[in-house]
Amino acid sequence: MATAATIVTTPARAEPIQDAAGTCAVQGSHYLKKEYVLRYTGGCKAGLAHGEGEASWLLRNYENTRYTWKGRFNEGVYQPAPAAQAVGRIVGRDKVAFDVGDVPAASGLRGARLHALASHGQTDPADACRPDSLVVTLPNGDGIDQEEAAQGLMRAAMAKLLASCGGKLKEEGRSSRVGHRVDVQVLSALGVDGNGNVLDVSANAWVPANASEPLQSYSNRVASKLREEKAQAENKAAREATLAKLRAAFDKDGAKAWVWLPELAQNPFRYEGQTLMTAVRLVEVVAPGVAIVDTTATSGYAWARVQLEGEAVTRWSPGARIVTVKPLGRAGAGAPHGDLVRLQLVAAEPCANNSCAEWLRLPQPLKSGDRP
Repeated sequence: MATAATIVTTPARAEPIQDAAGTCAVQGSHYLKKEYVLRYTGGCKAGLAHGEGEASWLLRNYENTRYTWKGRFNEGVYQPAPAAQAVGRIVGRDKVAFDVGDVPAASGLRGARLHALASHGQTDPADACRPDSLVVTLPNGDGIDQEEAAQGLMRAAMAKLLASCGGKLKEEGRSSRVGHRVDVQVLSALGVDGNGNVLDVSANAWVPANASEPLQSYSNRVASKLREEKAQAENKAAREATLAKLRAAFDKDGAKAWVWLPELAQNPFRYEGQTLMTAVRLVEVVAPGVAIVDTTATSGYAWARVQLEGEAVTRWSPGARIVTVKPLGRAGAGAPHGDLVRLQLVAAEPCANNSCAEWLRLPQPLKSGDRP
């Protein structure tokens, strides 16, 4: 599978918040920017908090209320413990992508990397251990079409996050079901739009933190596409095989053209003297060598009934058949079974059911006058 390359797209405008001294800035929520004053001490790079530092947020006009972020920063983004080594970068307003690191090879899929997407709370920092979702980038997508391998990769991503977060996710106030949505991208770098929405997802599922629980809402676009392509190829091959089978029957029985039964019933004189092939369904055998037949489920036309003559019909059982016939005109007024078109039976092939699909499921539908 070809590897698609991309980079994190330019995020929606997310201005960092300047500290009171105007020397360094930290990324935080719009609420913090509006309601609090920032005081920062520590490492700074190009005007952004970087390295070890401490950001104190003090409520305007009431500085006894404060929130403190102490630890590692990267280009203005705070990286809370215990996953402080997960490098965070802003990817949208109030949204951060944390690069958690390489995902151990799972089910033969190698080179994967885990990213935790997290949002700033009103006063809380974005946190890799309290993510909105997880994204696995897989530069070489070979094997992602295998369901077991894809699911194994998602579980390995969850295990990686748990290991980075000290074995436990920060889930206070959330449902008792602990886990996260995991998206897999066949990309060399995280692909998101300007709002931090994940792009080009190849597979995803809700993955529980408890490895013994099943995945939920699993979807694999790559595997589905390959299954669809395989089904289409098999369907095409089956139709081509049916066409070859029908052509062989035409050659064996000397048929010159296909004609649907309703058209024969309407005007048999148009085909006088010709050997034709059509589909019929047995209604009843009315005399030795004489049967009444009508249209099959796949006639494609209105209903019709004709009289079929030939010694073989005396031994017929119920069902549909592909028959080679010669038109004999009409029985005439006052005939025992009505003024039906008479057909002379040349040869017959049984059908599995009334659709005769094993004979008529072709690459292109048959039309009267066609020779397949």
